[in-house]
Amino acid sequence: MGIPCYDAELIHKLSEESGFAEEYIKEASEYTQGNYLSNLFTNRTFGQTNEDVLWNLQCKVISDLAGKGACVIVGRCADYILREKADCLKIFIHADMKYRAERIVKEYGEREQSPEQRLADKDKRRAAYHRFYVKEIKVADCIPFEDYPFKIQDNADMEMLIDSIKESGVLIPIVVRPKENAYEILSGHRRIYACKMAGIDVVPAIVRELTKNEAVIFMVDSNLHREELLPSEKGFAYKMK
Repeated sequence: MGIPCYDAELIHKLSEESGFAEEYIKEASEYTQGNYLSNLFTNRTFGQTNEDVLWNLQCKVISDLAGKGACVIVGRCADYILREKADCLKIFIHADMKYRAERIVKEYGEREQSPEQRLADKDKRRAAYHRFYVKEIKVADCIPFEDYPFKIQDNADMEMLIDSIKESGVLIPIVVRPKENAYEILSGHRRIYACKMAGIDVVPAIVRELTKNEAVIFMVDSNLHREELLPSEKGFAYKMK
């Protein structure tokens, strides 16, 4: 049919653009490591991890590939990343445990763990990864960070962001923390503003349980890389830390 299929090829593309080794990407870009709660919350207290960087890059690469024309993308949360595309066909292929156990031994050899346990562990880690990165919350439930030091500019860049969200949705999740009956935004104030302007009601989000001090550090560190920040904004942000 001449339709490209991206599986191992996707890992190679992510490696080229990120500089990470392909073996590392095979694990970090689709599975959580170790204990789900300890890793996904504790290690991210002071900013983005390598896994977060890979997720953002993965969203970009998959969206770019889909935008070029018909293709098949295997795994990597592509079903969620491309959720706004009307012409996206999602297929889930299932096999019984006996077949899967035989295949994992054939493809990857025997290990100390039984094939069934290896598969159960892999499924659990993959499910945890998917749950972590694909949560959706209501835009109306998102509130600005208290004393947020950066201004949201209603300029040409914002217009481009609004148009992009109208066309493709929010590709990169915002980051929030629970606060009373709402979610306080740590990263994504511009995306939330653009969603309101675009008439979008829900947004993908990463929800983190952080203290006020931890949240301040994360919020500041997540925004200081932006080129358009004023010196006064940077100065106030550093004082918050």
